Amino acid sequence: MPDVTSDINPRHLLVRYLPVGWWPYAALSRLDRPTGTYLAFLPAFMGLNLATFYLPASQKSFQEWLMLGLVLFIGAWAMRSAGCIWNDWLDRDLDKKVARTKNRPVASGRISSASALSVLLCLLLLSASLLLLLPVHALWVLLLIIPGSALYPMMKRWVDAPQLWLGLTFNAGVWVPWLALHGPHNLMMPTVLYCGCICWTLGYDTVYALQDIQDDEKTGIRSLAFGKGQSRWNNFVLFLLLLFLVYPSIPQESKY
Repeated sequence: MPDVTSDINPRHLLVRYLPVGWWPYAALSRLDRPTGTYLAFLPAFMGLNLATFYLPASQKSFQEWLMLGLVLFIGAWAMRSAGCIWNDWLDRDLDKKVARTKNRPVASGRISSASALSVLLCLLLLSASLLLLLPVHALWVLLLIIPGSALYPMMKRWVDAPQLWLGLTFNAGVWVPWLALHGPHNLMMPTVLYCGCICWTLGYDTVYALQDIQDDEKTGIRSLAFGKGQSRWNNFVLFLLLLFLVYPSIPQESKY
């Protein structure tokens, strides 16, 4: 019988009090590894603060900021977890050949494909329920994020820069609070922030991909990590990141 404790940290605060039988599902959703949730939430959180900053003083509300932030965080967790499950299901045969991923719940057989898809459906339903709490302008972004995220695992097989696709979809949360608070108006600031976040993703995900570079080369996975001059590439991306993130902080003379 597969070891339910493999590929999970049983001492993690969010795991230790769960029944042992739930641990494979916690591993499936990366409950013990919240870094991905933070990476998904941070662009939306920056977008929320940017959108709030440009609201007239009479329209600023801490309660609205807090509620929208909570919706964004739950949505980031649900979509990140759903993305991990979808990726694990698609790569279940490939993961068996990679040292870092061979113990994942679906690849190791601790969770069946049908069970994984059932959890995925529940997370998508949770994400869909959050749509009811957002203005209609923000809904279009979320409806684009879902198919974009679904295509990402295939992009690792189709293009040499899957990190760019990840950046385009993973950081689209920047637009949600801006459209919720401002509608489709004055889009320069969120556009600049969005570009900065894409550069940020290009940098960190390329570094992340380096740990699997030997296995990826054997299994046909494509990545920016295979390119030459990685140090110069990452330095350039970080330079663009600073430019894009500093610009929105400069006071703008515009009619927000």
